[in-house]
Amino acid sequence: MEKIPTYVLITPARNEAAIHRTDLQSIVAQTARPLKWIIVSDGSTDATTTFVRKYMADNPWIELLRIAGAQGTAFRGEAYAFTRFTSGSKA
Repeated sequence: MEKIPTYVLITPARNEAAIHRTDLQSIVAQTARPLKWIIVSDGSTDATTTFVRKYMADNPWIELLRIAGAQGTAFRGEAYAFTRFTSGSKA
């Protein structure tokens, strides 16, 4: 029997609701879903949080981490998400 790979997704998000709605639909429909999917919202002011919470209700393996956005600094959340969750640190 072939073993299904296990994985965790980390997705930074900042005002990308249209893109992330499609991502949410796609990942939820996968046969081999991630063990956990952490979506890091860096101060999103659009509907990103709404879409994520909608999918969290039926998919407990999806987690939303909201951090304060940095005014004028795109990608702050992206850097934070990857360093926090890939370094093994929970700082």
